Amino acid sequence: MPSLHRRLALASAVILTATTALSACGDSGASVASGGTPRSGGDATFAIAAYPNSLDVSLLGGRGNVAGAQIVDTLTESDPKTGEVKPRLAKSWTVSEDAKKFTFTLREGVTFSDGTKFDAQNVKDNLDTLAGLNAEAKTDTLVRSALAGYEGSKVIDDGTVEVGFSSPELGFLRNLSDPYLGLLSGSTLKATPEERAAGKLVGTGPFVLGTVRRNESIQLLARRDYNWAPEGSSAHQGRAYLDSVTFTVVPESGVRSGLLASGQADLVDDVSKDDEATVTSSGGGVVHAGTPGLVSGLRQNPYSAFGSDKVVRQAISKAVDRTEVRGTLLSESSSNAVTSAVGATTPLWADLSSQLGYDPEGARKLLDDAGWKTGGDGVRERNGTRLDVKLSYTSDSLFATKSDLELVQDQLKRVGIAVTLVPMTSAEFSQSILEIKQRGKDARYDFLSGSGPSKDPSFLVGLFRSSNPALGGADQPELEAGADRLAASATEDERAAAAKDLQRLLITDGYWIPIKELSKVVGVGSEVKGFRLDAYALPVLYDTWLDR
Repeated sequence: MPSLHRRLALASAVILTATTALSACGDSGASVASGGTPRSGGDATFAIAAYPNSLDVSLLGGRGNVAGAQIVDTLTESDPKTGEVKPRLAKSWTVSEDAKKFTFTLREGVTFSDGTKFDAQNVKDNLDTLAGLNAEAKTDTLVRSALAGYEGSKVIDDGTVEVGFSSPELGFLRNLSDPYLGLLSGSTLKATPEERAAGKLVGTGPFVLGTVRRNESIQLLARRDYNWAPEGSSAHQGRAYLDSVTFTVVPESGVRSGLLASGQADLVDDVSKDDEATVTSSGGGVVHAGTPGLVSGLRQNPYSAFGSDKVVRQAISKAVDRTEVRGTLLSESSSNAVTSAVGATTPLWADLSSQLGYDPEGARKLLDDAGWKTGGDGVRERNGTRLDVKLSYTSDSLFATKSDLELVQDQLKRVGIAVTLVPMTSAEFSQSILEIKQRGKDARYDFLSGSGPSKDPSFLVGLFRSSNPALGGADQPELEAGADRLAASATEDERAAAAKDLQRLLITDGYWIPIKELSKVVGVGSEVKGFRLDAYALPVLYDTWLDR
């Protein structure tokens, strides 16, 4: 294939992700049917939109990194059809009555790709290392949420480890199934975060890193001695079918889809609505699944004049026409209507669609009552201040693209709210978050765009407690109390109620303003078989093979 180079058991809530099989002929679902006897060998090319800021999925900038997720295994596995938590590297476990202690019995015979043994000490070392990186703010928000109450681990013997928390962690088993808590070797744990982000990664997974060209391509090579795939979700055992997978950075969706149509790529990530026809007309197919976690939307800057104003936040939410967003920018075949602050595939999701209807008159009334009067140019003013909100985004974000925000900008203009879009690099975006408290009302943004994919609603705690850097320690008692209640839930009934209440608060008070439901959309060539998306809507390449 031509080189592309630069062109290029506790929580039991059911996950509702569609899993219709796809025969690679233009239908859609979360997997591609095998369609024959799998063949070993072959080199696949996967065109992706952007190079990850970190190849280590647990660190800042690593979220959603497809390549890094293939290198690691996890202690548990989430069934994408039912949401059931199943064994993976942990073959069984027990949980204390107060859900503060988890004792895992580990699978035997597992090794890292450098030949070292996977055991209880390694599990403890991984969790301890992540807790230390959490304290240094080096990890992804999801890691900080999952381990917020982590007190430590105790090695019982080589095959048994006990993990302890200061408060009930009813979502821990499901969180363990995500790659951001994947297990890494002792040599990786000794590396610096910068080295890990650059690719110093040794896992127990079915692939190992090959040649890495920063900002251009990432090569994965099949691990020849891999033989411990999760039985509940894998179609085979032994090494991966493919010899290698090369991820090549191709920023433009149209170019990525064109490469698949011409046979220069086997898989392409993040297919846009306009490009689905290019994929299917060439005999390929579109694989999609809803992404659990916080939907794409807007988060307030609690220190800015507009971000801290509840009425402004509520008016913005009412002025967003989410039906228009979906119809204009998203394919109805591969996206759902937004119904809450979290995606409908998230456990403990609450249907709050009745509070997300388009209500421009309601928005105008809120602003009128608050003294915001329409000026000569159609933008509202109060006491000499124009209602012109600064909305930041990163140019490489797929959670809220510039096209999404330009449509929202037009919608808000209809009710008298001006929007100034503030593009930032990832580094500028991170820095602006860290400095929001110091800058106060002189903030670089009033609202920021983003999302928060996660399999379990416990991630909402880390996102909406004041300890999250994006909130800068802001004093928002009602929001803090809602997050605390979810964190302290000791039973599934308490947790379900707390999750629903927090979702409602996020929407009614505008702490999170939903824009669209997230979904992963992957284009697959006609020769690709056995490809699927997991419960996190991440591509799984272990069972993938090429019929050529």
